[in-house]
Amino acid sequence: MRFLIIRTFPSILDPNGYNIQEIGFAKALVRVGHVCDVILFNGHNKDNVEEISVDDDQKVKVYLRHGYNILKNGFFPGLKETVKDYDILQVHEYDQITSWRYYAFCKDKKVVIYHGPYYDSFNKGYNLKCKVFDNTFLRFKDSKETLCFTKSNAACDFLKGKGFKNVYPIGVGLDTERFSDIESNKDTGLKHLPSDRWNLIYVGKIEPRRNSLLLLEIIKNLHDKYPDIHLTVIGDGEKAYTDYWKQQASDLIGSGILTHITNLSQQELRYVYEQADLMLFPSNYEIFGMVLLEAMYFNLPVVSSDNGGSDTLITDGINGVIVKEFEADKWVNRISELHDDVTKYNTIKNNLTTKDHSVYTWDGIVRHYIEIIKDSFDQHE
Repeated sequence: MRFLIIRTFPSILDPNGYNIQEIGFAKALVRVGHVCDVILFNGHNKDNVEEISVDDDQKVKVYLRHGYNILKNGFFPGLKETVKDYDILQVHEYDQITSWRYYAFCKDKKVVIYHGPYYDSFNKGYNLKCKVFDNTFLRFKDSKETLCFTKSNAACDFLKGKGFKNVYPIGVGLDTERFSDIESNKDTGLKHLPSDRWNLIYVGKIEPRRNSLLLLEIIKNLHDKYPDIHLTVIGDGEKAYTDYWKQQASDLIGSGILTHITNLSQQELRYVYEQADLMLFPSNYEIFGMVLLEAMYFNLPVVSSDNGGSDTLITDGINGVIVKEFEADKWVNRISELHDDVTKYNTIKNNLTTKDHSVYTWDGIVRHYIEIIKDSFDQHE
């Protein structure tokens, strides 16, 4: 089959950047014998084509297309000539107008949707946009039979609530090449994690959505109980908020309870994941949360809020912990259980270690994706 993935959201991406989801998806499809190319938004820049190597002699073409950003919708003039060479078009996000034009009106191609966002009270702007879209574009054309794939269970329920019938949560994959194409250096993690502590880590942006101040409250309360606990925060954010967060964290940093690192390479991060004891992820809202995927791929137990990624990846108490409240004492209690109960902690760790890790990769996701596509399209032919 010949696939074309159209990333309709109007943000400019570097095709060679780390874990660009469309590129990872395409490479996995090529590895199992299909043709798959990608269209990315290129703003006011000229059209261009880059090639991404897959294994030895295969390629993914990346069409960087001139386009317009209108109210966070990507519009791409002149796609007709490119699209005609493909059998299946994968468009991203049900509420993008370019996506809607294809899944609602394209009759000579098979079109599937790959969708990530979902309703959350924190996401007020997106909720309003969907309400407008549903009462205008979506109601003007019956597209409810369109085959849909989602990044999470929450996104699956979200689309079903819109009336879409054929919806399958397949998750998001990890492109492991950036982790594996390096020389092994397991001392890398130890440079960043104190060897005599029970090491907690947080990886991600420092911002209100990720409850960065809650992290400080959690680690302070934990350290009052357990002097051996240490938190390493890996990430940065907008300067004004990050400066405020650092000011609030200054006593913890000064006393050696917390270490802040603004950025690590993927190879360094790999060994931090492998050598940490626990990852904390108290985010209000996540379409998926790639750091959850990375941590679990490297067998690091996670204590997470209830969000798109954790709901899809974690079974509470089996391969991780989900805390639904954003209250420090609730988090401290669940983390304390793992600190105090070695058997409980090791059970979660072992469940991660013995899991088929292909479920965390694009190669594993694509196998499931192809099965669903074949079954669905065979039934409608």
